[in-house]
Amino acid sequence: DLVQEYISVTQSLMEEHEKKIRLIEKKAKETLASGSLGNQATRDALKAIMQEELEPEWTARKNELEAVDVPPAAGTLQRLRLKICDLRIAYCQKYAKWLENKDAKTLKDANESLKEAKTLEHEALVIVGRIKAGQAEE
Repeated sequence: DLVQEYISVTQSLMEEHEKKIRLIEKKAKETLASGSLGNQATRDALKAIMQEELEPEWTARKNELEAVDVPPAAGTLQRLRLKICDLRIAYCQKYAKWLENKDAKTLKDANESLKEAKTLEHEALVIVGRIKAGQAEE
């Protein structure tokens, strides 16, 4: 079934990126733990991680997702996954900007992008679950 194949291909693609993303996020947490947001060097290091590691990783994930053949029945899931990538990329950009300008509104915008991405990630999991459950019934 084409939808099953789409899910299988994209799942392994996303899992590979997820491993890298977790390592980058761990590095960011360690950077923050070893310094302080009041310290320019810490902010610069975090900004570099966001711009040079995390954002490119989400961009690569999006590009790879866009290259996958999508059966019409998986169109909604694909659009959702691309939107999640866009929101995660926006989060990286806004967070990096906040590390520079220290404006509360910029941080609020960054966190709203992240919150929306997490909500959509949950929706995507629900859709995958429904598709898999539907396959089991056939």
